[in-house]
Amino acid sequence: MLEEGSVVGHGLIAGILIPVAMVGIAEKGYVTLELTAEGPGGHSSMPPPEGAISILSTAISRLEANPMPPAITGAVRQFLGCVAQDTTFGRRMILANLWLFEPLVKRQLTKSSRTNALIRTTMAVTMLHSGA
Repeated sequence: MLEEGSVVGHGLIAGILIPVAMVGIAEKGYVTLELTAEGPGGHSSMPPPEGAISILSTAISRLEANPMPPAITGAVRQFLGCVAQDTTFGRRMILANLWLFEPLVKRQLTKSSRTNALIRTTMAVTMLHSGA
């Protein structure tokens, strides 16, 4: 698979001392959700206690507050094993022992949007239509 997100770069993952080529070999998958909220019409000078846009905003906030869990599996686990040889000794020890340090590695990778996307299915609200 060739895709627009892969790069060859330096410093993509902290501690890796050489440029790394990020090669896309699979797609995580996707889902399209359409959320709809309807409410009574009216005038903005007399708004209801909670309008449809507010209800929809709450639903979106709940989705964003509950991301898919991170996981280091398959190709990502192999990738980390390959780049481990080009890291500092401490990082090499951590990556060579993911059975012990996986929670630490996941916590570190989730701190950057670039590496967070390696270990979890991400979500992005991309389109909104509101009002009449």
